[in-house]
Amino acid sequence: MAPFKSSLARSAGKLLGVVRERDLSLRGATQQNRKPPVGVWDDTASLQATSLYTAPHTSSSGSRTYELLEIIAVGAGGGPTTAGSAGQGGFTIARFYSPTSEDLLFAVGLTGTDGRPGTGAGGAGWSATIGNGGSGFSAYAASPGAYGGSGGGGLTGVFRAGTAPDISQATALVIAGGGGGGHYGPGGSIGGNGGGSTADASPSPGSSTSAGGGTQSAGGAGATNQPGNPPITAETGTALTGGNNGNHAEDGWAYGGGGGGGGYWGGGGGGASNSSSGTNSSGGGGGSGYIDSTNSNFRAFPTIQRNYTGMGYPTGTGAGTHPLGAGKDHPQISPLGTEYGNSHQPGYLIVNYYQ
Repeated sequence: MAPFKSSLARSAGKLLGVVRERDLSLRGATQQNRKPPVGVWDDTASLQATSLYTAPHTSSSGSRTYELLEIIAVGAGGGPTTAGSAGQGGFTIARFYSPTSEDLLFAVGLTGTDGRPGTGAGGAGWSATIGNGGSGFSAYAASPGAYGGSGGGGLTGVFRAGTAPDISQATALVIAGGGGGGHYGPGGSIGGNGGGSTADASPSPGSSTSAGGGTQSAGGAGATNQPGNPPITAETGTALTGGNNGNHAEDGWAYGGGGGGGGYWGGGGGGASNSSSGTNSSGGGGGSGYIDSTNSNFRAFPTIQRNYTGMGYPTGTGAGTHPLGAGKDHPQISPLGTEYGNSHQPGYLIVNYYQ
């Protein structure tokens, strides 16, 4: 015989069951609604940790605790010059979801070296040959290495990869471009500021031409040397790397131009000259910045996100326009005591971790 259950108890059980089902349904809906859609940052996430980088670093799978990242990248400025200032590095901020099982590579740009005298080497990005600025070396036959411009600054960025050869435009999450190097000689052409969707070109000083800044689709055009025989054009920037100047391998021009800055696309190399103690040589163009906003793990946050040309200093091609505030004034940059990203200064990388 089946256990007796009163109609009242049956009614109460049904009612309780309905309440439970509704409760579970509501809780599920609430939890689902709290999860932000793909591409949107979770406003409830709070800052858990911050890591600072002044040199390249491999963040191996399993080494991170948190999966929500805010990346703040400062590209390196172009190298030192006699008088004309080199370009500033760019400033980029973006947020991403990155599973802890994913390998990340952090590149931090160095400023270029002096070519008066010296090698005028471009500053390293991930390394001296990956993400680096272009050369400002002078190969002038009478005195090689004596009259060069300065090397371009290296890029700073974060890449989804496990090993250095995997660093490419296709694996880039964030890049802040490097500044173009300055030319040899007093006054004259300064280097173009790096960063932004289109980095700054260097001004044309006279008889050599301007070096172009990198864009989102091509490297900056190399400047043309002061007219000579044969006519020579400096190298155009390439993917991640700045172009070399117009006399890094040509011995017919004395006074070197600056190297292009590294970036998503590198800046063009500056033109060389033989007159006016280098006044007619040109600085290098800046390398462009980049945010992989088409990535499904990108998390939009309009009041935070930036991809700016320069850091807001008066050097290079000037302070520029920064609607959400210049990089030099960012609350995690300004207290550091070093003018990271300024002309002649290295880059910097900050990763804020949220949960």
